[in-house]
Amino acid sequence: MKQPVKSSLAILLLLLACTLGAPAQTSTNTTDHPTLATTQAQAKAGDPVAEYALAGDYFFGVPGLPGDQSAAVKWYRKAADKGYAPAQSRLGHLYFTGEGVKQDYKEAAKWYRLAAEHGDVGAQVNLGQCYRLGQGVALNAAEAVKWFQLAANQGDVPAEYDLGLCYDDGPGALKDFPQAVKWYRKAADQGNDQAQNNLATCYDTGQGVAQDYAQALAWYRRAAVQGNAEAQYNLGRYYDKGQYVSPSNLDAFFWLSLAAAQGDEDAANERNSVAARMNHEEILAAQQRASAFVARPEVTK
Repeated sequence: MKQPVKSSLAILLLLLACTLGAPAQTSTNTTDHPTLATTQAQAKAGDPVAEYALAGDYFFGVPGLPGDQSAAVKWYRKAADKGYAPAQSRLGHLYFTGEGVKQDYKEAAKWYRLAAEHGDVGAQVNLGQCYRLGQGVALNAAEAVKWFQLAANQGDVPAEYDLGLCYDDGPGALKDFPQAVKWYRKAADQGNDQAQNNLATCYDTGQGVAQDYAQALAWYRRAAVQGNAEAQYNLGRYYDKGQYVSPSNLDAFFWLSLAAAQGDEDAANERNSVAARMNHEEILAAQQRASAFVARPEVTK
C-alpha cells in the first residue's frame, strides 16, 4: 500500500511567490492615454518605480507596446540596480525561470537576496526555497529557516508551510518533527491545503504528534475539499481499506477519481481496483458525483 503522501512545494511555489498581475490595458494611441506615455517619460528620467512598471508593460505586452522580454529585463535591471526591491525580486524570478535571460540559479539567488534583505516577502520565500533545495546556493536548511521565518513574521502563510517542510524528513531537512507539526498547523489553520495534507499525514503516522486517526481524517478531508490531489488520494485510501472509517466503494472511487483526474497514477490504479468491486450503477453514481465536484478553497479572516 502506498504510504500517506505529503505535499511538497518547489518550483511551483517559487513561481507563485513572484507572479505579477498583467498591467492595465491602454489605447494603441499613447498620446490619448497619458499613463503609458507618463510611465515611459518617468522611466527615462530614472524613476525606479516607473522603470519597474515599464518593465512589466514590456514583459506582458500592452496595446501600444508589444511584448519584449529583452526590453523588460533591461528596465527591471535598471530599477533593481537602484535598489528597488520588487524589481530585484522579479529579476531573480526571471533568472530562476530563464524568461528573457539565460537560466542561472546562482544569479537568481543573488537578486532574491538583495530583495529579501530589503524585506520583500516573496524574495524571502524564494531565497528560502533556494537554500532548502540547494538551487544557486549550497543546500542549507538552517539558512532556509532563517528566510522563511522572516517571511512568516510578516504573515506569509506559504512561508509557514515551508518552515514545516524544513523541519520534516525530506533531503537535508532538520528532522525536528514536533516543529514541523507546529508550522504545518499554523498554515493549515489559515487554510493552506498542502499544510493540511501534511498535518493529516503526521497524525496518520504519529510523526511529531500523537497518532490520531480522527484528526488525520478531518485534515485530509479539509485539504481534499479544497482540491488537494494528495489529500484526495489519502482520503480515498481510507475509504478503500476501511481504515478508521466504514469502508465505502463509492466514497473511495469518488476521491480516488478526483486525484486521478489531477494526474495521480497510483490513485487511478487504486480506483480501478475499487471499480472491480462495484456494479455499473454504483460506478455511474460515483462518476457523476466526481463530475459535479467543485473545489472550495477555504476563506480565512
